[in-house]
Amino acid sequence: SRRELLRVGGVSLSARKSVMSSCPPMSWVVALFAAVLTALSVNAEKIVLSNLALPRDTNGAPLISGEADVFVHEGAYYFYFNNWGDCPGVNCCETKGGCWSCCQGQDCTFFHNHTIVAYKSVDLQHFEPLGVVFHANETADGVVVFRPHVLFNKHSGKFVLWYKVKCEGHDCAAPHWYGVASANSPAGPFHNEVAAVPGIQGTLSDHFLFRDPDSPSDAYIVKEGSVTKLNATYTGVVPNASAKLPVPASWEAPVMFRGGLTNDGKRRFFVLGGHNCCACKGGSNAYVFTAVGSPLATWSYVNDIGDNTTQCALQPQGCTRGGHSPLQWTDHAQTSAAFQVQEQGKPEPTTVLLSNQWVTAPPPKHARNADLLYWDVVEWNATSGMPLHMHWRDSIQLNMAKAWQAP
Repeated sequence: SRRELLRVGGVSLSARKSVMSSCPPMSWVVALFAAVLTALSVNAEKIVLSNLALPRDTNGAPLISGEADVFVHEGAYYFYFNNWGDCPGVNCCETKGGCWSCCQGQDCTFFHNHTIVAYKSVDLQHFEPLGVVFHANETADGVVVFRPHVLFNKHSGKFVLWYKVKCEGHDCAAPHWYGVASANSPAGPFHNEVAAVPGIQGTLSDHFLFRDPDSPSDAYIVKEGSVTKLNATYTGVVPNASAKLPVPASWEAPVMFRGGLTNDGKRRFFVLGGHNCCACKGGSNAYVFTAVGSPLATWSYVNDIGDNTTQCALQPQGCTRGGHSPLQWTDHAQTSAAFQVQEQGKPEPTTVLLSNQWVTAPPPKHARNADLLYWDVVEWNATSGMPLHMHWRDSIQLNMAKAWQAP
């Protein structure tokens, strides 16, 4: 109603009468909308996120970086990073077998002391450090913890964290599995709830959690080869509720996000991920897959929106998997998280991708947990509704609405 519109815009009813009495019928409508837009613009600010330096926390220290997740809850953004430690990263690009053939055992990527650290931000400019919220020794001795991802479960009232375990040694029941921890707050601490999730096989690859904003109680785990629905408490999976994901072998760092509607009103869903890069310099590609109507519908391959054909043409042997040129992919990064923000003046939320620029930490230590992050936004083909090809950005700018509430 006009009364409600005036209330949202911060315009009094007396102003409404004044506008109506002094303007022609259409003019007061135009004036009214101008007042509303002016009021809304005051509640927006331009945010710049750099890909050339790490953000700093409220104590002035650079963020501890690593495999990342972003969880949006009650107008705040919670960032979770897998802290591998401060040993120097290893650049495997010059090895004959490619990056994955030399990184294992040469740096702290596979150490047993990984911790998950967290930060809270309400504006993506100020990051409050929350400290360690989960430790690898919560699950078992002598294991490596990877890829933290967090969701809130309304059924249990708990914040649920999934992680992947890599087990090394003779006492391992399996080489890989998934564990679940929970907390009463997104700030943690998280404590183990399910040491090894039954009904879903761990892989050498990574995983990602996705909650469908159109159906908030439904959540899914994306991993190599499948998209599977989580159970009511998000602590396990629903039997026989899975869709095949036709990804290549040795596939890492998937993220899932939703797109627009098809011509017949069905929602598009997308998964983006790339070849196994083992935290190598230059990152990985960005294969895109899509399903229509449901995350459990049929998935199909779209294209690679991350390949750098211009730079690869300049390499002596091209950008083959054998040499793994650090210029092989346009953003020189590996995807890690996807989340949405509401920008001023845009009808649909903006999907932000957060990736890792591995082996980019500054001297003298070149520490693994100081590697740069890479911020990007998904841009869309207006005709096909598919994501456009990525290109390098020194930074991104978001015209953020303050106190935005997550869907």
